[in-house]
Amino acid sequence: LPSLFLAQYYGSQATGWFALVARVLGVPSALISLSIAQVYMSEAARLKRSNPNRLMYIFLKTTRRMLYLGLVPCVVFTIFAPWIFQVIFGQPWREAGEYGRSLAIMFFASFVNAPVQFTLSILERQRAEFVWIACRLAVTALAIALPYHLGYGQRSAILSYGMTMTVMYAIHWTQSYFGIRRCVNQEPVPVASGAHA
Repeated sequence: LPSLFLAQYYGSQATGWFALVARVLGVPSALISLSIAQVYMSEAARLKRSNPNRLMYIFLKTTRRMLYLGLVPCVVFTIFAPWIFQVIFGQPWREAGEYGRSLAIMFFASFVNAPVQFTLSILERQRAEFVWIACRLAVTALAIALPYHLGYGQRSAILSYGMTMTVMYAIHWTQSYFGIRRCVNQEPVPVASGAHA
């Protein structure tokens, strides 16, 4: 969807730079996230009813693991992305590095959230998931269209998109966290041994 709006408002060159950044930053992180997500989902589905406290533990543990794995690449790309793209792909692609700098935190947020992104579905909170997806769709459109109509350039639109998507991933993670908290609070308290009715 971002590519469609970029193509409409800023042309094919901006779309090509964005596509390169999405491939360089998005694909490797998605592959790493997928392998961790498979482990998390199998555990989360089993623990949803049997042990919500344990589910919270692995949710937070998985999040911390992703934070540690992604922090250094995020910092490196935020600082050096234009130079990295210029060295690897050539001077004409330096602008893609500027895009990468603006989107580094967004890809980091996506990377952290990716393994636990199915938590709401596992908790059977599809309505909350649907509302978030609908909001993300609307925000994606506004984040790129609004800067254009206000007279800002493509870098501003990319930065706007990156910032808003970072917030959306943070919201999604928060929804998952409080969804698990709700399960923990609803967990029945075990009756002490020898207690009488």
